[in-house]
Amino acid sequence: SGAEHVQVTRFGQGHAHLYDGKVVLSESRLGLAVVKVEAADALPSAFLGDSSGMRMGEWVLAVGSWLGMNQSVLSGIVSSVDVSGGLRTSMPTGEGFLGGALANSAGEVVGVLTSSGYGVSSNRLKSALDAMGVPYVGRVTAGGVR
Repeated sequence: SGAEHVQVTRFGQGHAHLYDGKVVLSESRLGLAVVKVEAADALPSAFLGDSSGMRMGEWVLAVGSWLGMNQSVLSGIVSSVDVSGGLRTSMPTGEGFLGGALANSAGEVVGVLTSSGYGVSSNRLKSALDAMGVPYVGRVTAGGVR
């Protein structure tokens, strides 16, 4: 809250890559911020999937840095889907996962974790990102980008 500059860590190829990031937009209702990172090389990306099909009992993965570890992945299930599109999971994710990806079995990001075990759905995120004019990578299908 209130940060203008942050440090972003990306793990890959056996070590951590550090980047300076600038908070360009924040959405206090969702507890999220959009951070712009300048990098000399292209950064890896993940598809922002369609969360409308998420149902109770589906497997999900959470990606984060639990207790300061370099990188952690937890698995769990969707325990509930609320009317606003929030996804509650069975995982006690905690602080090291806040802002981390919540991915489905296809590897698509279907949410972003904002509190222990709770994620804002990707479709709600897409609406907020569209309203703020922030681009994202969606899966390309025969009917267009979803």
